[in-house]
Amino acid sequence: MLQICDMPKSEPRYEGHKQARTVRAHVRTLQKAGKKLIILGGSDPVVGGFVNPQIREALSEAAEKMPPVYPSNTNLHEELKRSICAFEKKYRGFDCAPEDLILTPGIASGWSVIHYSLLGHDKEILTLEPSHYYENCSSYLYVLDAKVTACRCLEQEKWQPDLDEVKKKISKNTVAIAITHPNNPTGAVHSEKTLKLLVDLAGEHDIPLMADEMYGLITFDSLEARSILRLANDVPAIVINGMSKTFMCPGWRLGYVCIHDPRGRISDLVSRMRIWSSLYGHATGAIPTPILYAANYVYQRTQESFDSSLRMVKETQKRRDYTMKRLNEIEGVSCVEPKAALYAFPKIHDIGTVWKTEEEFLIRLLDEEGVGFLPGLEFGPSGFGHLRTLLQRNEDVLDEAYSRLDAFIKRHTRVT
Repeated sequence: MLQICDMPKSEPRYEGHKQARTVRAHVRTLQKAGKKLIILGGSDPVVGGFVNPQIREALSEAAEKMPPVYPSNTNLHEELKRSICAFEKKYRGFDCAPEDLILTPGIASGWSVIHYSLLGHDKEILTLEPSHYYENCSSYLYVLDAKVTACRCLEQEKWQPDLDEVKKKISKNTVAIAITHPNNPTGAVHSEKTLKLLVDLAGEHDIPLMADEMYGLITFDSLEARSILRLANDVPAIVINGMSKTFMCPGWRLGYVCIHDPRGRISDLVSRMRIWSSLYGHATGAIPTPILYAANYVYQRTQESFDSSLRMVKETQKRRDYTMKRLNEIEGVSCVEPKAALYAFPKIHDIGTVWKTEEEFLIRLLDEEGVGFLPGLEFGPSGFGHLRTLLQRNEDVLDEAYSRLDAFIKRHTRVT
């Protein structure tokens, strides 16, 4: 008889994920019925009207000059790694070498390479929440018989982490600390002091610190989001990044993992990651040749490409300001101002009383006003009572969405 490896009895369905699936299914039902909706979900800059001209030029040149061969028959992997290293040095201020990088088809694949290499029975990753990492990873790590242990960030402290809780929750089963910095969904940027304390904790417990730094160059008010690779010193650190947001090309699915391990403390983990990333049809080998060529084209022309990025960030900051203005005008809503990324994370104070759950609030809002957001609980327990909204739609769309939200809340709470 065929023997199949043991699996957990059932997937642990976190309540936030259940609610999010229900809300998304309701959106699809309404759309199929022909109802026009304003959906402030997703994370695609192109949908928000942001276009990087270098993307079109890069793909055109790839189509013209690059034969459709396997990437292994080219030097594209190494060329692209060198270009990424130069970019990181110039714009984010840290040194890395091509051999420190693993290319992946999107950052999700990068996380998969890490998880498959790192996790197993009873192993846990400690993460700060609310966060995109909690949303995407806590539901599928059950496959590896592992788990995410959440530590809260404090809204009253502008979504900074509760470091005392982090210290208390590190256990013998903790194999890494994972953060999303800048944060999705809150837009929080952590201070250098906070990041250094997290690095020190990782070093004290001899585990790597891992960071999704996708929004590291999308910051507002001239604020800098420090990479943990600038602070790690001899502590092992792993950074996940990619092209989709900074260069406005999410459909390219081009990401990378950058490994910092100067003393070889996680050499076994790195060896396993390289094996996973080289498996047939997986990770690095799954990136199409034209995308590799085009990505290298963009990274080699960083001045032109990054000028487009800066224009996108400047316009997103304006939309951030408008979003905060409109949210602050709605009675019963409060929001910590995001300092980075593409989102705001407002709190609806009557969720839990007038509306028992975010699911109830969002489905009724869709039915009555045709406006959709993502439920905050999806991003972790600290997200209860919140919504994730998107900054990158134009002001006309934002104005209409928040006018409808205001009317909906007034109607149900009798705010005058």
